[in-house]
Amino acid sequence: MFVSIHDWKGVTRVLIADEATKSSVQLEIGEKPFDPFGCKVFLFDLWVDKEYRGNGIGDRLLDEAEKVVRQMGGYDTISLEQHLGESPMWVRRWYERKGYEVMMSRNKSVLMHKKLL
Repeated sequence: MFVSIHDWKGVTRVLIADEATKSSVQLEIGEKPFDPFGCKVFLFDLWVDKEYRGNGIGDRLLDEAEKVVRQMGGYDTISLEQHLGESPMWVRRWYERKGYEVMMSRNKSVLMHKKLL
């Protein structure tokens, strides 16, 4: 797995990618909260190519993203927004199994959080 961390305009952007499986996840970490609950870490664009799904690659990407955030220190929550029209319901259920909780629903999306231990 490849991890790239860059500072850009007041936020830290993290890209975690597995080129062999065409899979990646991105994080934005900022000093200002991304949501009304004060979370400063936003996870987005977790993607596993269809050919490789069901092999635990998404689990490994998400675990690595959470590990990077823990190592950076000072952050105890990760948030994400799932757009209901763009991704199937099994995606939301997968995040829930990984410990993410729905914090609020808005229009056609849900905001989810996970407390990092």
